[in-house]
Amino acid sequence: MAITGDLVSGQIYDGSKEQANFWEHYFEEFFHIMNSYNIPWGFVPGYHDYESGLSTEEMERIIMKSMFHTEVKNNFKFLGKPLSHGFNFNVPIETNDSS
Repeated sequence: MAITGDLVSGQIYDGSKEQANFWEHYFEEFFHIMNSYNIPWGFVPGYHDYESGLSTEEMERIIMKSMFHTEVKNNFKFLGKPLSHGFNFNVPIETNDSS
């Protein structure tokens, strides 16, 4: 299953110490639900997900704890730099039609 960003709007994140675990709280709750389906899933963060104050690396660290999160190595380079990270995933397209 592909999950395409903007799950949480950082607009409600005030950056206070009381909300230090803002991203972890909401996303871990969501990923717990996703894992309950027992199917692989991949997540690509949206712009509003980054408003919550975590970097790509910090989001990846949290997501990698989820046993059904899936990713694939991406050898693509953007402006000469590797574009491989935990938000790469493979969506197989299959059919029941053998022809």
